[in-house]
Amino acid sequence: MQFLEWSILGLRSARHVLRHSERDLSITLFPMVHLAEPDFYERVYSDAEDHDVVVLEGIDSPISRRLTRSYRWISLARLGLVVQEKFVGNDVRTIHADLTATEFEELWRSGPRWERAAVEAGATVMGLWLRLTGTRTVLGRNLNTTDLPDRDTVMMWSERNAPLLDALLTARDAVLCRVVTDLLADGEQPNSVAIIYGAGHMGALVHMLFREGFRPVESEWIQVFSA
Repeated sequence: MQFLEWSILGLRSARHVLRHSERDLSITLFPMVHLAEPDFYERVYSDAEDHDVVVLEGIDSPISRRLTRSYRWISLARLGLVVQEKFVGNDVRTIHADLTATEFEELWRSGPRWERAAVEAGATVMGLWLRLTGTRTVLGRNLNTTDLPDRDTVMMWSERNAPLLDALLTARDAVLCRVVTDLLADGEQPNSVAIIYGAGHMGALVHMLFREGFRPVESEWIQVFSA
């Protein structure tokens, strides 16, 4: 299952609707990226507000802010893009489905100090480089995402850097799946759920939903930004 696709048309995000085989319950997936044209976020957030519940990501930590320099320092006005803002639903229930700042920092600090320093320094260098040379093509061409781990993620894993990957990927996947599972088991479960979450975490969620009896019934592409 595709979540993000880069092509000559630009970057697109796949809006998938999954419905349970026996219950009146649907889940809409909105695979997210941190940078997009304003219309992308406006469409996603407007659509999400029509659901009973919205499940969200987000880690408010000084460490996560340092890691996001790689895109926050980009000259957004030059590229006609904006940074994703927090979803604020006025008439919809929202659920946070991510690590707390304390949980994230504990996992992060359990990794080798020199690797942590290298990743944070790399994010700074990448941010400066993208500010000077970044284009939409540079930003989008490596963002193709499916429900299977890409080669770079698989090759990156080792026992040494497992804590860092856990903080960034697998632990967050586990929290997302646990929160959604608990929501589905709630006696007052909603009829429609929107999940606004990073595209890289959607694969683990989809596999869990399939095991729970959900199947895709509708899909469409939403333009993130043109080439």
